[in-house]
Amino acid sequence: MLTNTLSGLFLLFVVYSTIGWICEVIYCGSIEKRFINRGFLHGPWCPVYGFGGLLVIGFLEPFKNNIFILYSAAFVITGILEYLTGWLLESLFNTKWWDYSERKFNIKGRVCLQNLLLFAAAGSIAVLFVHPHIAFVIDSLSARTRQYTAFGLSAFFAVDFALTLRKLTDFTEYLTRLEVFVESLKEHYEHEIWFKSQSAAEMFQAVKEHSLIRNGEISERILQKIDSFSEHYPAAERFFAKFPSMQNKKRLFAIQHIKQRIRTRLNRRSK
Repeated sequence: MLTNTLSGLFLLFVVYSTIGWICEVIYCGSIEKRFINRGFLHGPWCPVYGFGGLLVIGFLEPFKNNIFILYSAAFVITGILEYLTGWLLESLFNTKWWDYSERKFNIKGRVCLQNLLLFAAAGSIAVLFVHPHIAFVIDSLSARTRQYTAFGLSAFFAVDFALTLRKLTDFTEYLTRLEVFVESLKEHYEHEIWFKSQSAAEMFQAVKEHSLIRNGEISERILQKIDSFSEHYPAAERFFAKFPSMQNKKRLFAIQHIKQRIRTRLNRRSK
């Protein structure tokens, strides 16, 4: 089969990445009642589903005549992939991008039984019904068409990945600056009666109100930073919209602050 060539495998990866993205958008959109561009990348693809699709097809096609083994193996493969993906992202960015801790039968919040049952079902359906049609279409392409298409899509992927990596780096640095600033406010003003420290928004509001009462007591630099961190930051809010359960124990105030801003903006839109 031509899908065993490098270009064919890459096209399969793109197709399953796109199918995964569509499923994520439909699933999350039905819950949030709005469109959410799921996944890290900007384009309509979730690479983890692409890798998952290749793994499931590659390992499980020999078992397509035994539904029990097929489903069980899909359960294990997709579970390992999601767990390792979650662990890798946490290790690279010190941030937990999704968290299933509140669901029953989860492993460190990275995987949960509910999702694994769905992934196993999706993997089994892909092997039995979806993949044969996708493989037929890719195999029907001429070698040149397949290679040019794969090359063009790989260029899009490379650019998308580079842009996303840059924004992820900027996002991580933003969280760090915000958390450091909030902690500095707590350290400097927590002994003051007027200061409130339950959240970053409370701290900012308390400092600004006190600056109006005691003109000149709060430095202009601090007020400018408060205004800066209170402004709409689309890139950061986009990540939270995609991963609403994101957690980072070292950036609690920063994450809570951005989540609160998102909720406020969404409430204003709904009115």
